Amino acid sequence: MHQSRLSEHAYHRNNVHLTRSQLKTFIESREDYYHQFVKGDVVRPIASRLMLHGQILHAVLLEGKALFDLIAIYPDDCLNKSGGKIAKRCEEFESTKEGRICLKPGEWTHLDQMVNAFKRSELYELVRMATAREEVVFGTYKDRQIKCKPDFYGELDDRLVL
Repeated sequence: MHQSRLSEHAYHRNNVHLTRSQLKTFIESREDYYHQFVKGDVVRPIASRLMLHGQILHAVLLEGKALFDLIAIYPDDCLNKSGGKIAKRCEEFESTKEGRICLKPGEWTHLDQMVNAFKRSELYELVRMATAREEVVFGTYKDRQIKCKPDFYGELDDRLVL
């Protein structure tokens, strides 16, 4: 197997090597496979709040980015008494925080707790010692060209950890 750095777009458009997601989509619906991986005309859905939280955690834990570089916390004047967002004020605040994801204070606290809990886990040591992160790995399995893009990989004793 060998590794390579490819852009996200190039990784998904390269159909010489197959991914687990491509195979799963092909098995479930050849039409969906065609539109997603051959024609490329599928519009990706807008990320949900939980997906955004996952992207933030991924960037902090696997890419070494600082949580405060990725997010901005809504000030009190953007929230009503029950903690709901005041749309106009939130939009104004968001317009000054280009490139950052805006969160309510409780969301920030939750993400910060998750990061700290992960840093106390055994898995964190494996990630920290990883050989590579976010790199494409190409290989052959049962005479098929395959690829994957693990969050991280490295060796633990005589085993490969993905």
